[in-house]
Amino acid sequence: MGRALARIHSLAVEPGLPELFAPPSADSPLLAVWRELDNAPRAVTHDDFWSGNTLWLHERLTGIVDWSGAGRVPRGYDLAWCRQDLVFLYDEAMANVFTRAYDTAAGSPTPDVARGDYFAAMTAFFRVDTWAPNYQDLGRSDLDGPELRLRLTEWMLEIPCPFSMVG
Repeated sequence: MGRALARIHSLAVEPGLPELFAPPSADSPLLAVWRELDNAPRAVTHDDFWSGNTLWLHERLTGIVDWSGAGRVPRGYDLAWCRQDLVFLYDEAMANVFTRAYDTAAGSPTPDVARGDYFAAMTAFFRVDTWAPNYQDLGRSDLDGPELRLRLTEWMLEIPCPFSMVG
């Protein structure tokens, strides 16, 4: 999945693609992190790149579906959301394997991984428990609302706070 996402991000960013990285409200605690991430070069985004939108045959990724939200965002945006999904499904180690595959295929390390993770986690915080049906459709009945909330909370405790990195 990391290599596939790097290929998507290598596509030319057409000016007609909608900008999807909108600022949070002026009083949001995410505004400082958003400003840091907003300075990154733009990449083509799927805008919902996670396991549930991939097709596999014999353990080989064969397709990515649901492109209705495609647009442009900072490079690390899709990466952070998919990392979070992998933490829910597996653990941080799997998220790091995905990131290494992405970075290798992209030819350079992803800047601001912790900021992206923090932004995605904080954005998900108030709605993560509503995602349970998506995971249950993948056969993960163990990932109900309370379990997703628990995994997100534990993940958030592992992410280095980006505010210490903001100048």
